[in-house]
Amino acid sequence: MITNIGEYLKYFITDIPAELNSHEFLKIKKTITKFPDEGIFVYSLKEGRMIYAEGWEEIIGYKDHEITLRTLVSLTLPAYTEFLSELRDKCLMLIHTTTENLEAF
Repeated sequence: MITNIGEYLKYFITDIPAELNSHEFLKIKKTITKFPDEGIFVYSLKEGRMIYAEGWEEIIGYKDHEITLRTLVSLTLPAYTEFLSELRDKCLMLIHTTTENLEAF
């Protein structure tokens, strides 16, 4: 059992950005509406990589092909780091331990 806040998540996130020309990326791009001043991402826990990212340059200055989940997690304001690290850990633990009706969460 991981006892330090934020330790669980760090084993499952990577610095692998989305491939903007991949079939997955282009398929998702057709189905998601991005609004102005909005950054969107889809991260595959199964594949351990970002599979979609759009709008991040306008929001935080990273080009879409540069953004990774590790980058997004690192941008947490210090005042919220402990709270969000614990929340992320618990959410990921729930995903990893729930085998039925996960979509209900």
